[in-house]
Amino acid sequence: MPDVNAPVTHGELRQELSTFKTELKTELKTERFDAIDERFTAIDERFDAVDRRFDAVDRRFDALEPHLVAMEARLMAGLGRHTRASAEDLATRVTVVDDKYTDLPRRVARLEEAVFTPQPAPRRRAPRRGRAR
Repeated sequence: MPDVNAPVTHGELRQELSTFKTELKTELKTERFDAIDERFTAIDERFDAVDRRFDAVDRRFDALEPHLVAMEARLMAGLGRHTRASAEDLATRVTVVDDKYTDLPRRVARLEEAVFTPQPAPRRRAPRRGRAR
């Protein structure tokens, strides 16, 4: 074991400090990399947990899809029935209004004939010839 009280030269001190510095850097790098690696491992585990949750949600949606398709078909069928019933009701209402005016073309034709038929122009008297005044 070296004597700690023995005098040291400037060069020996520098050499020892350089060796210490290199060893310290190596140790710090190793510790940093280990710490970073641990953080990445923890992040990976979190991502895996989130991925498993998304997979579970995906499976639930896959299980719901047939139910949703059946519900959509029922809704579309109901909508079609209501649309047809509404169209039939509207046709009935329009027919009631149209029936009031079925004779309208005949009535209008008679009115137009009475109002717009040109009257024959009055005949002009031709001037008399042969008489002198």
